[in-house]
Amino acid sequence: MRRPRTHSWGLTLVLLLAGPACGSIVVDHTCLEVNADGALAEIIPQMYLDRARGLKVLFCHASVGGTIMNGMTARVGLASQNPQRYSIVRQENAEAAWFETNQGIVNISRTDWPRQGSKVRGFDHMIRNLGYGQAGRVNVAFMKFCYIDWQPTTNVQRQWDEYRTVMEALAADYPHVTFVWWTTALNSTGDAGDVMERFNHLVREYCVRNGKVLFDLADIESHDLQGNPCYSDVGAEGLYAGYAVDGAHPTGIGQKRLASAMWWLLARIAGWEVRPTHINVTLGSTVLGANGTAETRVMTRLHDASNHLDIRTPDRTIEFLLHGPGRLTSPTTVTTTGGRAMVTYQAGTSPGTATISAVAAGLTAGSARVTLFANRPPGPPTRLLCDGQSHPTRLSNGFVTLTWLFNDTEIDLGDRQSAYRLLLADNPASLDNDTGNVWDTGKVLSDAPSACPGVAPLRSGARYYWKVKTWDLSGEEGPYSDTATFTLPHGLGYAVNLGGATGGVDFGKDAGLDLYVPAGLTIEMWVYRTEENVECVLLDKFLWSAGGYRIGIDASNHVYFRTRGERRGDRRVVALGTELRKAKWYHVACCQLGPSGSNAGVIYVNGIECGRNGLIYSPWPVAAALQLRPSGTLVDELRLSNTARYIRNFTPPVGLFVADANTVGLWHFDEGEGTIAHDASGHNRTGTIRPGAGWTAGF
Repeated sequence: MRRPRTHSWGLTLVLLLAGPACGSIVVDHTCLEVNADGALAEIIPQMYLDRARGLKVLFCHASVGGTIMNGMTARVGLASQNPQRYSIVRQENAEAAWFETNQGIVNISRTDWPRQGSKVRGFDHMIRNLGYGQAGRVNVAFMKFCYIDWQPTTNVQRQWDEYRTVMEALAADYPHVTFVWWTTALNSTGDAGDVMERFNHLVREYCVRNGKVLFDLADIESHDLQGNPCYSDVGAEGLYAGYAVDGAHPTGIGQKRLASAMWWLLARIAGWEVRPTHINVTLGSTVLGANGTAETRVMTRLHDASNHLDIRTPDRTIEFLLHGPGRLTSPTTVTTTGGRAMVTYQAGTSPGTATISAVAAGLTAGSARVTLFANRPPGPPTRLLCDGQSHPTRLSNGFVTLTWLFNDTEIDLGDRQSAYRLLLADNPASLDNDTGNVWDTGKVLSDAPSACPGVAPLRSGARYYWKVKTWDLSGEEGPYSDTATFTLPHGLGYAVNLGGATGGVDFGKDAGLDLYVPAGLTIEMWVYRTEENVECVLLDKFLWSAGGYRIGIDASNHVYFRTRGERRGDRRVVALGTELRKAKWYHVACCQLGPSGSNAGVIYVNGIECGRNGLIYSPWPVAAALQLRPSGTLVDELRLSNTARYIRNFTPPVGLFVADANTVGLWHFDEGEGTIAHDASGHNRTGTIRPGAGWTAGF
C-alpha cells in the first residue's frame, strides 16, 4: 500500500552563534528541487562554499556514507566536475590530531568507531575519548545509521532514546562543535521499512521542535528527481531506485544529489542564509468574465530574492488585500503551509481590473491583476478532427486523437477553454440524446483541445460518432458541437487494454516463465501509455521476499527492471535516459546478459540503451503467476526469451514478433474478443484476460 507522506520539512532560517554552532537548519529533498541535472548545488554562493571548505568536519559512517563522500570528491563527483566550486580536502580514517593543522572532512568508515556496543556509543567514544572533541580540532561532527542497522524486531524507542541522549550530552559538553542529526539511510526493499520510518519521524519531529541541525538523508533518498515520494515494498518511505544500482548504495545521480545536499548543509553552517524576503503572487487565471460566478485561485509562495528560490519554511502569516471589483473568500488572513497560501477570488458582475495583494510583516509584498470583461458563453467547438482528418473513413489505427477548436468571441481578451466534455458513440441516435455509449469523458478540467479515447474498446470495421462542448475561464458552459465521424477498416489487429483500475492478464505459474537461465533473458513489448506521472507495474512474476522479476514505470515516467536473483539480491536498473510519455508507442526491451555479459541488466527504449546496471542477477524461480497488471497502458507484442537478444542498440522489430528456439512465450494480443490471449511460441502458455481489461483495435 502506498501511503501519503504526513510530514513536510523544509529549510529553516539559520541563526549564527559563536563559531560554527548554529540554530535550526533542515536539509531535505526540497533543497534539491532547484535543478535536476546533477548540478544541484550551483545556487550556493561561492563565498559560502569557500567558508565551508574551512570547516573541520568529522563524519562517522559505513558504506552509504562512503558513497556520499564519493559524490563529493571521487573521479565522477562534484569536485571533478567543477573544482573551483566543489573541491574539498577529504582524509579517510585520520586521527584527531590531523585537524590541528588541516581543514576539511575526515570520514571514519568501518573502523572500531561503532564497536562500543552501538554506533551511537562509538560516536560518543570518538568525540570524548579519542580527542576529536578537543578545542581546535573538530567543529562540525555527525554520524549516520544505515539500513543494515534496522530489523523488524528493532526497538525503535530504545534506539531513539540512546541517540537523543548522546547527541544532547555531546552538544552540552562540546559547545564549540555543531552536531548534525541524521535520519537513517534507506533501501528499496526489505521488511524493516516501517521501523526505519518510525525512527525517522521521531528524529524529524524532535529536530524541528527543538531547533536542531538536521540532515534528512531518508527524505532525500525517498524522493525522485521530480520530488515525487517513493515507497518500499512494505509501503514505508523507500530509496528511489534510480539513485542506486543495488537498491541500497547510491551511485551516479544519487551520489551527486546527496553530495549537493551535503554542500548545502556545510554552506548553511558556514553562514549562508536562506530566508524569505518576498511574497510571490500568481493567479490561476488573469482574465475572468464578470458574470457573478467566475472565480480563480490566488496563490502565494514565500521567496528568497537573494538566492532566487522559493522557501518552504518558516511559515508566515499572509494577509490578502483586494483593490477593485469582486471579492475574496474568507478568511483573508492565512498562515502558509510549506511556504504556500491560497485564497479564492470571485469576479462579481462589474467589468474592470482587480488587484490582489499579499502582505506580511518584514517581507516585500506581492500582487497580481485580473481583468474582468462582460462575458458570453463559448460557442460550439469547430474544426473537429480525428488524427488530423475531417470525417476520415479508413483510419489505420484504432487508438485515435480527437481535436477541436475552442470557439469564443472573447478569445482576443484572453478567454480560453477551461474544461470540456466529449461523447463518443457507435450510433448517431445515442449522440443525438447526448449519450456517449462508447465513451463519455464527463467534465474534464483542461485547456487542451484534444482527447484520446484510450479506454474505449474501438472495434475493427466500425463507424464512430462524436461531439464535444467546452467551458470558458469564467465557468460558462457552451453548447455541443456538430457531430463528427471516423471509421476503422476491417481486419485491424488489436492490443490488450490495461487502462482500467482492475483487471490484467494472468499467464499462470509455469516454471518455464521464471526465466532462470544461464544465457540471460529478454522481456520485450510495445507499450502505449494513457496517463503519465503515475507509478505503475507493467509486468511481473515476482515475490519481493523470494525472487522473480518485475517491469514497471516510476512516477517520473522512467522504466525500471527489477530482479530478485539467485544470490537473493534485489537489484534494479532504471532507464533514466528517457521518459515514457502518454499518447505514444514505445518498444521496451529489458535484458539480463548472463555471466558472459557480466550479469548486467540493460533497458532499451525504442532500441536505444537508456539504463544499465552491472549487478542484475538471474531471477530466482518463484511460485507466482506471470501477470500484466492494470497500468493505464496498452500492451502489444509481448515476447519472453531465454537469451539476451540485444547487447547493443538496435532497430526495434516491426510487425508481428516471430517465435524461435529461444522464445519462452509470445502473445500477439490480436484476438479482439473473449478472455483468452493465445501463446504463439508453441508452448501453450495462454493468458487469461481478467475483468477490467479488454481489447483495443488498430495494432
